[in-house]
Amino acid sequence: MATNKSNTILKTENLSIGYTVRKKALIIQENLNLELKRGVLTCILGNNGIGKSTLLRTLAKMQPALSGSVLIDNKNSDDYTSQELSKKISLVLTESVPPSNLSVFELVALGRQPYTNWIGTLSDIDKTMVTKAMQQTEITNLVSKKIFELSDGQKQRVMIARALAQNTEIIILDEPTVHLDIHHKIAVLKLLKNISKNLNKSIIIATHEVSFAIQLADTLWLMHPNKCVTGTPDALITNKTLQELFNSNLISFNSNTKQFNIKNT
Repeated sequence: MATNKSNTILKTENLSIGYTVRKKALIIQENLNLELKRGVLTCILGNNGIGKSTLLRTLAKMQPALSGSVLIDNKNSDDYTSQELSKKISLVLTESVPPSNLSVFELVALGRQPYTNWIGTLSDIDKTMVTKAMQQTEITNLVSKKIFELSDGQKQRVMIARALAQNTEIIILDEPTVHLDIHHKIAVLKLLKNISKNLNKSIIIATHEVSFAIQLADTLWLMHPNKCVTGTPDALITNKTLQELFNSNLISFNSNTKQFNIKNT
């Protein structure tokens, strides 16, 4: 069946990711050929150190690819200026939000930097976008709160609102639930699912929340030591690729419940 290329917003071609140490390439993953569709929630799963964060940073052009290319709207990401790229991709990184005297509105408004003038003055359109992003993440009741007054769950919603205010088609998040309790983990992941579905955003999440990812993601990218396998959760369960994600004698995968479980000893 022919691929609908117009529905692909980001893809990689023979991408190798890693680091250069003393002029020598340290390859973490290579020959990655991945596609991100519009309006799709994609979760990246894999063991610690497998390269999930490195892949995200490379896709966002925060670090260079060792070889290959990243295409956004069929244009090589190297051909975008920093400002152009900031109108295509927004980021929510692992690090918790540092204490700050900024208000919630001021932090969300930082997402408008790619569009403001050189002194950063917000136009009426910018203010509208900020307010809209706060409404979409249900944080309008926090508008005047200072960042240091917020809970971790509230801070994460604020950072997602900032990404929405940036008005990019692609949102990349690295472990967005790492500091949260289970209630707020579910709330944030369901929020991201709704954003992708209702706002047609293409969202990529690197996460260790395997069970939640299986339930909520449209597509999974499973990172193994020497390959990255992609597909819908159901397809990856059927072909047993998901079961092979964690090669351990400690856990097993139940395809009926779609859960990893502790093996009986």
